[in-house]
Amino acid sequence: MQTPTQKATLWTIFLTLTVTYTFVFVAKVVYAERTPRTSSDNFPPLECAISPFGFTPDWGSMDNLEKLSRSFCHIDPKEFIPPPPYDITALKTPLEELNHEPKTQVQKNILTMKLFYSTRHFGIYDLDSDEYVTPDHPGIDFKMPAGTLVYAIAGGIVNSVEQKNEGLGNTIILEHRLPDTREKVYSIYGHLSHTLVHPGESVSPGSLIGTVGTTGNTSAPHLHLQIDRDRGLIRHIPYIPAPGITVEQANRWTIHPMEFIENY
Repeated sequence: MQTPTQKATLWTIFLTLTVTYTFVFVAKVVYAERTPRTSSDNFPPLECAISPFGFTPDWGSMDNLEKLSRSFCHIDPKEFIPPPPYDITALKTPLEELNHEPKTQVQKNILTMKLFYSTRHFGIYDLDSDEYVTPDHPGIDFKMPAGTLVYAIAGGIVNSVEQKNEGLGNTIILEHRLPDTREKVYSIYGHLSHTLVHPGESVSPGSLIGTVGTTGNTSAPHLHLQIDRDRGLIRHIPYIPAPGITVEQANRWTIHPMEFIENY
């Protein structure tokens, strides 16, 4: 039979354990409510990958610089067509072969393609350029009118938003998780006029995130789209190849945007 002293000791131990457990449980609940949910279990799914644009101006049918330079709101809706396929063979067709009058529909289609995908992945600033010829330009430049709406190419979370006048200008970086491996990748949208999302927001494929502009180092409205692999940074910084690096070395840290869209 337990003495009063033994009973008091057992109750003290029981109450101490109960209070300790309750404190730990409450602490975990409070911590969970205050901690951003970024684990792979509840990270927004990638779902699928799409083009940042659902249309393009029919660039090949425009016959003067004034028409080519119009903003989005000054182009007749009838002048927009579906985005052309990405065909590197057609993209390398010399411009001099396409500028003969009268232009055939095939010539116009290739001209539209060359302007829409105006700078290729690791290409030079030349409409006749191939891919993978210089490490200086990871990603693709899309020629689009100023003010054109830009959409997220896949589901994920807004990693960062920058407003600046140099480099890629106003930039949005989205973080994604590949469906099979859960590998982190980042889609980067540069030279924006306006940014319409904030860090931490979830996005789906096709979510409106910004508008095409001319911020940063650029001479004409376009979108720079770049896909980076994870380099272990909490706040991702767009990959810029170091001087003297080869295309093969630079390619380790990036993904061809059109291959990403095609594969996912």
